Amino acid sequence: MSARYFKYTCAVLATLFQTMGAPAHATHAISYRWQSPHVTMTYQDVVGTPVPPSYGFRANMQDLGHKKRLAESFLRTFDRGLIGDRLDIQVSIYGDGGIPASMVLTGRESKATVEPPFTDQRFAFALRGMAETSDLAVPQKLTSDQLAEARKLLGRFPDDALPVLSPDGKRIAFLSWRGEAVDAYVTDLDSMRTTRLGATRAVSSLPLLAYSHGILHLPMWSPDGSMIAYVADARAVVVDTSRNSGRLLNSPEVDDAIIEIAWSPDGQMLAGTVAAREASTVHAQDVVLLDPTGKRAPVSLKERLPIFRHGDFEARLFWSPDSETLGIVVNLNGSVRDSEGIDTRNTMLYLIDAASLDTRSVEVTGWAADAVWSVGSDTLALVVRPREGRARLVNIAASSLEVEDVYSTEGQMFIFGVAGRRIGFIEDDAPMVADADARKAERIPNVRVETVNFIPGFFGGYLGVESETITDNEPGRRIVLIEYSEGLRAKLPGLAERLPKDWGEIFITPPGTLKAEWVSQFVRTHEVVHLDWSPRSGVVASVSPGGGSSRILQARPAEKPRDLSAEIDRRKVEVIDRWLKFGEAGGGDYATNPTHTEKTGNPGLVESARPALILLAVLLAVGLGILIRRLRAA
Repeated sequence: MSARYFKYTCAVLATLFQTMGAPAHATHAISYRWQSPHVTMTYQDVVGTPVPPSYGFRANMQDLGHKKRLAESFLRTFDRGLIGDRLDIQVSIYGDGGIPASMVLTGRESKATVEPPFTDQRFAFALRGMAETSDLAVPQKLTSDQLAEARKLLGRFPDDALPVLSPDGKRIAFLSWRGEAVDAYVTDLDSMRTTRLGATRAVSSLPLLAYSHGILHLPMWSPDGSMIAYVADARAVVVDTSRNSGRLLNSPEVDDAIIEIAWSPDGQMLAGTVAAREASTVHAQDVVLLDPTGKRAPVSLKERLPIFRHGDFEARLFWSPDSETLGIVVNLNGSVRDSEGIDTRNTMLYLIDAASLDTRSVEVTGWAADAVWSVGSDTLALVVRPREGRARLVNIAASSLEVEDVYSTEGQMFIFGVAGRRIGFIEDDAPMVADADARKAERIPNVRVETVNFIPGFFGGYLGVESETITDNEPGRRIVLIEYSEGLRAKLPGLAERLPKDWGEIFITPPGTLKAEWVSQFVRTHEVVHLDWSPRSGVVASVSPGGGSSRILQARPAEKPRDLSAEIDRRKVEVIDRWLKFGEAGGGDYATNPTHTEKTGNPGLVESARPALILLAVLLAVGLGILIRRLRAA
């Protein structure tokens, strides 16, 4: 991970992001700016004491980035009229410190004002109207004709993003705004059958846990590809794609905001980090174990994790390959030892036995930047960074929790695999292997390492932050391509072909399988924000040319990219309506029909048979009443 990425991430986490509720104490102004060829969007507010980013805050940032892309695509497609060549958008969400909560759009000769709520329909109405009207106040409630016009406009720019291939490479799961609110979708790459998973609709009537709606992380396929798990509006949800049904995993006992989740490698369990309801942070105060079938109640591990008695901390989850142990790395992110003897400059590592819940822990000096289990689940390797000095590569035995310093460097490093007591890592783009017994590292010959950087887009693609702390632009995500050799296979047998990281993904492939030169050219040509790959389906990527609406492409070398979004636009999308609450075996559905279809070109216009069935029921009731009266008269 680059020093720039670390600087940006740490500063953002420590200083800028705020709770999405009303700030408790206004202290300073913040300003975020998105910019593309025709649109500049600035978010400004006066906010309270700096805290790490809340789920709701990031959800709103994601939504604003989406609206910027929508505006850019509109100005490139339609007659701009009074708007002219550039559109400036000023947004305040809190409405604190004398700044009214509003969205003001200003063109060359026109202006539109949108007051909360900032829905896509009202935003689209403003774009369309200000091309012809010099001073437009968007009504709180649009008429049926206005809604229809807005939906027609939104149907032109569905904004599909972040595709993730299934384990067999035959399907993709992705996020999209084509249903007027962000939701997760699944598309079969052969038949192009597409299903909207529907969690956004399922949780819309439930109490809001995180101030703002959103799906912030990639949908996660189960290891066998039969289910998809993700977090919608801070609730853990699982969809069984074979049965066209979904389930909410939050229970009354654990009804706080789920932050992130992780599948066990055998697919039998999910682990999730939890923040307090309406908390001002995405740092964890608990970790829960979740049964994806919903048959067992979530299990809180808070009593087994005493560090959370001292506050909320950054926690990351690492399942062992055999699924028997959950590793929890808790970075304390502090600077001093507190009154109870907790050194907040360090990292706590907890190992939880998945069956018995027996818990063991060890304190590691420094901040854990990376962690990877060994192939045999017997050790865990960490990259630890002190506040000052050299980064360290440490090896921790799962049985004894003995911490061994293996290697140190002034450079940047991350781990790509562990086999026994050998650790494979990248140091400043060089492939290395460290021997925990010899306490030394050497470069691996004949292994090619290439890094491909994407355009910024994790929080919507904003260019930068104006504040006292951050001046750098948002870094884009990236992938690292490692072409293995026989030497690498001999030193580190059993390596996984892919390894997710906070900053992107590592792919370990045979030579020539995924050519870095072609990938780099594809990323530059199409302005890629996110990319996934499998040998069967090649590359799938979300692209945002010129900062406009995101679309999904499928590509292979020497072939013309396939526009998957355009193909989805031409087909009807099924929608899963069968959603079960926690503990429901089959009843208590949110709707009775498992799927219906909707037009993707005009989102929100549902083509279900429900209205016709209601009319039929009314007619039958009337007819039955007439028949009964006639029989009585006879």
